[in-house]
Amino acid sequence: MDIARSRSARRESLRQISSKSRKEFLVSEYLYARGQHVTFTAKRFFGLWSGAFVVTKLLPSGGEEPRYEIKGIGETFSRAALESQLSARLELSQSGGL
Repeated sequence: MDIARSRSARRESLRQISSKSRKEFLVSEYLYARGQHVTFTAKRFFGLWSGAFVVTKLLPSGGEEPRYEIKGIGETFSRAALESQLSARLELSQSGGL
């Protein structure tokens, strides 16, 4: 009976370790961070469409391509996007010093 308990306890600790490692891996696989400015490009009926967006949330990928919640500048709603639909965008500050 003690052997069964120790095996069960060992299995549980391994499960917790692998779960923690999996979570760390999932977080580290994202290319973009919350608050980062990106360009979203999507196929439409008559070609490609793109616009400026901000990453508002990292969505669970489920083991597939990372997904993000993004919000357009000045929009009141957000949308989901795949990492392949995004590219980094350099936002320059509006300072009058230059």
